[in-house]
Amino acid sequence: MIDDSWFLGAAAALAEQPSRVQKLFRNSEYSKDGIFEVIFNLRDQHVHVSFDDRLPLGSNGELINARPASKDSGWWLVLLEKAYAKLNVNYANLHHGSPVEALKELTGMPVSQYQTN
Repeated sequence: MIDDSWFLGAAAALAEQPSRVQKLFRNSEYSKDGIFEVIFNLRDQHVHVSFDDRLPLGSNGELINARPASKDSGWWLVLLEKAYAKLNVNYANLHHGSPVEALKELTGMPVSQYQTN
């Protein structure tokens, strides 16, 4: 299992506005060829990440981390996680991170963090 809960939390926050999730994906439907493209914002630049739908499985044959809501829906999170892993070279590089950083890269918008007790 990958410890990218910081990224998954940012993606979940983004999902509160489905139109923002849709804007990330260049594909409006599941690609017949299994090729997808996601647009991230790095240092105020749009970065396009193309990737395939081959997903990493554990020894038990199940997805290693994010899973769809059901077999028929909710694949956007699994695909977004793979795109973000590719943006960061591989899944291992997602082991540590910041939800603030992830939100900025997902939205391109200014993001603030507040410390609470």
